[in-house]
Amino acid sequence: MEIRGELAGCASGDPDTDYCLSVLRTSVAHPRAADLLFHPPAHLVDAPPRRIVAELPAYRPIAL
Repeated sequence: MEIRGELAGCASGDPDTDYCLSVLRTSVAHPRAADLLFHPPAHLVDAPPRRIVAELPAYRPIAL
């Protein structure tokens, strides 16, 4: 999955970027999916894109 590379290469406000982010947000349950790509937490800063993408489906919402 090459999402990070594709989105990082797009200019901010580009319609394609907005579309890709919209698809990403609706495809995964992670509440901050875009943040993982553009502003990853400390343990993922130097991680390869594959590791960051693996975090997206690993998120599990808390069942109340």
